[in-house]
Amino acid sequence: MTESVFMYLTFFIAAGISSMIGIGGGVLYVPILLAFGFPFYQAAAISIFIIMALSISASLVYYRAKLIDWKLALIIEPLTAIMSLIGGYYSSFIQTNIKVDKILLKKIYAIFLFLISAWMMVNVVK
Repeated sequence: MTESVFMYLTFFIAAGISSMIGIGGGVLYVPILLAFGFPFYQAAAISIFIIMALSISASLVYYRAKLIDWKLALIIEPLTAIMSLIGGYYSSFIQTNIKVDKILLKKIYAIFLFLISAWMMVNVVK
């Protein structure tokens, strides 16, 4: 029970931080879920679901404030939808047909997070 409460509190804080600094949050959510013992694929799926829910609520706020560039949105969103379907297909294909070492996958993800955070720090300094 206390572990669940701690996990919810951690997610609440992570959502607040990701909203304040303008990132999707997956960089924070996946490591949190992994720390609580979720398998990598499940952690990624939960992270995507959380990001979707937060994106919908943020979109409503931006819509009400008339901050949406509809021309740009109509160009980007169809491409995003198509590429997410392709990515989901290949993710499922890799998970079922290719044996992936879970430790190696976590190491690759850690390197990816390190590179992204280094890139973000360099761009903040500029």
